[in-house]
Amino acid sequence: MYNYLDFEKPVQDLEGKILELKKLAENGEAVDVGDEIARLEKRSRDALRDAYKALTPWQKVQVARHPDRPHCIDYIKGLLTDFTPLAGDRNFGEDQAIVGGFARF
Repeated sequence: MYNYLDFEKPVQDLEGKILELKKLAENGEAVDVGDEIARLEKRSRDALRDAYKALTPWQKVQVARHPDRPHCIDYIKGLLTDFTPLAGDRNFGEDQAIVGGFARF
């Protein structure tokens, strides 16, 4: 499930309607909803593009901190093998914001 930000509410509503129509089509309850789904998907893409055109500084921060964005450890797992993390800095302990270690590329 995608985590929508507050300014993405119109997109979330449209995506919900699209999912409902797709479920109806799968169950055979709806007749010829393909055109409606295509129209809603286009509106969803347009709404998302419009939402990201004029972001405020705080909204940019929200996008940068989005929980679904990949983190450093995701790239490490995807690109490297045999990763051995280094821990601590000998003075204060573990810093969760910094990832370092040895691996094979």
